[in-house]
Amino acid sequence: MISVIVPVYNSKDYLSKCVDSITLQSCKDVEIILIDDGSTDGSGELCDKYAQDDARIKVFHNSNRGPSSARNIGLSNSGGELIMFLDSDDFLEPNALSMLAGKYREHGADMVIGNFRTLSNNAYGPGHKGAFESDKMMMTNDLMNYALTYLKTPNRATLFAYSWGRLFKASVIRENRLSFDPELFTFEDVAFNYEYLKHASKVYFMKDPVCTHVVHGNYLSATTSMSGNPWKLFGYMKALDSIGSFLSACNSGTDYNSNVGHAFTSLSIIQFVRLCGQCNEGNKKKIRNLISEIISDPEFRNNLKYYSPTGKDSRLLPLLMKLRLVRLIILVCRYKAHKRYGSAKQK
Repeated sequence: MISVIVPVYNSKDYLSKCVDSITLQSCKDVEIILIDDGSTDGSGELCDKYAQDDARIKVFHNSNRGPSSARNIGLSNSGGELIMFLDSDDFLEPNALSMLAGKYREHGADMVIGNFRTLSNNAYGPGHKGAFESDKMMMTNDLMNYALTYLKTPNRATLFAYSWGRLFKASVIRENRLSFDPELFTFEDVAFNYEYLKHASKVYFMKDPVCTHVVHGNYLSATTSMSGNPWKLFGYMKALDSIGSFLSACNSGTDYNSNVGHAFTSLSIIQFVRLCGQCNEGNKKKIRNLISEIISDPEFRNNLKYYSPTGKDSRLLPLLMKLRLVRLIILVCRYKAHKRYGSAKQK
């Protein structure tokens, strides 16, 4: 009934707990698809061993092309009525699949979202920001309003910021040929969710947690690292198009450019702060050139005019961006990073 798709990359220390949490589910009618994405720590061999021990497990090997590519391989080789994604360092609650599938059968929803917990430094924390205090069925108008809330405060409305910990209908994915954008290494979940929501009318949120999301270290994570191609950090630039397209499809004729433009600028500020928090003698020129290129881009400058700060939103950084004062942007962002995240060991 359920295909659980798990991209795996250098997660040997966590993989056993993740896979065991699936194989030991009270719901046994599952297939488990592990995609080893070019791991170098023995994760791939561990995946193969799991497949030998459990006939429900299928393993595919990829060549380090990123989570979007890995998930697409899982989708292409899945046979379940429902699809779930899970990261290889996260793990499910014992009855997670039964609870989600039960809500799917009860309400006939096109997507069922479970809440989650975070685990950082052996301490548990809350999951979704901007979620609901009780179970809730979201219809088209609710989904539109939530999308607009995300565009207004993208770091405080996260129901559709993740693809894991929820059930998708395989028929919706297959009939509409949906897939993850392999060019996105960040915000790929946002893009996929909103492409999916174009074909959904009912989304059920369940307040009970179904999985634990493990948070490693501090903000200098793989998704905010300067290593490799730093443009990978700015996947929201493309993902926001999917949200605008979803809103337009729901309310034909309405222009959401101003909403998207505000979110574009807001997310740029968030990512600039994370980026500049890593600034050191070895990479400061690279960061300076990247920021200069971004704030000079015509699309960025067009979106900047739609930025409408409220509350504690930054008012100084958009002004510096408008004036193209790169050195001052880096100085302010480094201060904000230190204030928000504390000192971080630079690599």
